[in-house]
Amino acid sequence: MNQIKNKLKIGASLLAVGLLFSSCLLDDDVTDFGKGPHIVQFESRVSTENFLQTEENPVYTLEVPIVVLGGDGTPLGTDVQVIVSVNTEESTAQSGVEYELPSTTEITIPGGTGVGTFPITVFSGNLDALTPKKVVLQIDSATETVSDFNKTEITLQAICESKIEGNYTYANGVTREATITEVSPGVFSVSGDNAFTSEFAFLITDICGNLTVVGGDIPSNFGIPNSGAGTVDPESGNITIFYTVDGFFSDREMILIKN
Repeated sequence: MNQIKNKLKIGASLLAVGLLFSSCLLDDDVTDFGKGPHIVQFESRVSTENFLQTEENPVYTLEVPIVVLGGDGTPLGTDVQVIVSVNTEESTAQSGVEYELPSTTEITIPGGTGVGTFPITVFSGNLDALTPKKVVLQIDSATETVSDFNKTEITLQAICESKIEGNYTYANGVTREATITEVSPGVFSVSGDNAFTSEFAFLITDICGNLTVVGGDIPSNFGIPNSGAGTVDPESGNITIFYTVDGFFSDREMILIKN
């Protein structure tokens, strides 16, 4: 276990040196946007949005951020008009079924803000948790320059009501208590694993009892990928996750007993 900790420390040190070296190189070649154009684009090129399904089949409004970049780094002082549409060839979701656009697809990004949102309506009752659909939005035109990256792909993921928040104890590996807390709809933080002596929190999604590891302290702080999948016992509430940290272990079984 000390070897694992030492390996993490060495990896962190090498990463810090690499970042310092890279920053020195970048300082010599900084892009100056002072006289460049303002660019309009979506804030994210790919995202997954979770929508809770209940008996009431709620209808949600998803606000998709659009940003104005460039210039001297300060927000543009004038309003920016942006027209958005759906790329139907690349989308698998259908208008009027899983989602619906507003009656007008033009939005205004207020001057001095640098960001606006484009709303789409999402019908949660028509989403399939196991086969999520995606909608691809694109910027057709704007009163400032449109970025070459003018699309965003949004996966419309249905989720069920989750009951995994709470306190647990690991039944194998490093015996410790762990706490699971929800950090955003359908996304949870587990306070530590059962492998390392130090606690490194990791993130999981809960899609109707099917768990997937989606990040955490190790990839964020050390740049080491993690992954995994698991399930929740519907009767006991106990959780089993098979956890992988690249370079350390693969499909390590972790059993969390609900306190």
